[in-house]
Amino acid sequence: EVAAHLFRRAIKANPKFAAPNYNLGLYHHRKAQAAAQTGSGPLSPEEDKILSRAEKLYRRAIEIWDKYALARNNMGLIHYRRGEYSEAEKQYQKVLLYEPNHSAAIYNMELLEKPRPRGVTGASGVPEGATRVPHDHLSPAVLLDLFSNALKEDPNNQIIREKALKLCKQTAKPCTRFLR
Repeated sequence: EVAAHLFRRAIKANPKFAAPNYNLGLYHHRKAQAAAQTGSGPLSPEEDKILSRAEKLYRRAIEIWDKYALARNNMGLIHYRRGEYSEAEKQYQKVLLYEPNHSAAIYNMELLEKPRPRGVTGASGVPEGATRVPHDHLSPAVLLDLFSNALKEDPNNQIIREKALKLCKQTAKPCTRFLR
């Protein structure tokens, strides 16, 4: 809460500064992830409400600075979570237009290219009972390939490296390509 308060103060002091809008959006985005019942399945009303706050702040950051890759990538994540795949793709494409080697956007675009469950119903484009979390419909082997491709673009990305190593350990897959 202290960080959120400081970001709000920074926005109030200089509303045309994109970074505090992004950071407060990220705060709400993480809060929404924590509010997710299991991290998959349909959005809970609470999670959707918090994601809407994050989305509004990311939009404001993008209005201030159109090339804000982190804000655009996270907007894509929100759209993906809601099952709005074409909107997510638009955001990732913009990121890659401005930063062609943005490893997270490359990874997220690859997730969009993988097959999603069939039987799509509802306005969100997500099948009844299907997950919306990017990893849930992919095999561990496919995920490890995605992680490997992302690390080729950004070898110093510790988050992707840690996720890959964790998945290797969980699935007893070889991890040597992810070790430094």
